[in-house]
Amino acid sequence: MRKFLPLIVVLFLTGSAWALSDISFGVYGGLNAPLAQEDAKSGTGFGLRLKVAPIPLLAGAAFFESRSFGDPEVTIMAGTPLEQTTTSDGGKVTVFGAEALLGSPGGRFGPHFYFMAGIANYKWKRDNFEDLSKVGFHIGPGLEMVFPPGIGVEGKVKFEVVPTDGGGSRKNLLLFVGANYHLGIM
Repeated sequence: MRKFLPLIVVLFLTGSAWALSDISFGVYGGLNAPLAQEDAKSGTGFGLRLKVAPIPLLAGAAFFESRSFGDPEVTIMAGTPLEQTTTSDGGKVTVFGAEALLGSPGGRFGPHFYFMAGIANYKWKRDNFEDLSKVGFHIGPGLEMVFPPGIGVEGKVKFEVVPTDGGGSRKNLLLFVGANYHLGIM
């Protein structure tokens, strides 16, 4: 025990150097737009995120998103006298994921620009179709303005790719705006 006493004393004396740069949690909402896909239309979404920044230039976040797609029009029996146009269910999506943020992911007052990359479990449910449950990936930029009481207003853009069976993929563009509360801003 006596051998470890100097190490313990040094760790206690350097506690502030080991402190986290920032912890924040927030809510956001916005647009969920499929790209080059005719089986869904643009919809809305909202999410919750917990972000931890161990150093000022790097952060990690865990998030949950609930999104919906708009109902697309479907033509039945095209080119025949019985041709009809109806709508199909766009469906609902739930996403649980994690992302890394590089740049200036927040913590101090002022503007913070960052780039994010993440991975998530993507579940899409819609009527009359088999559920899709896959691991998806996303990248994109974000910008947050943090004000003195520790409240941040944030905008972010995500480009999401979800591989599907048969070598294809679903691609979505997500535009979100939200608010974060920062704990212990240094």
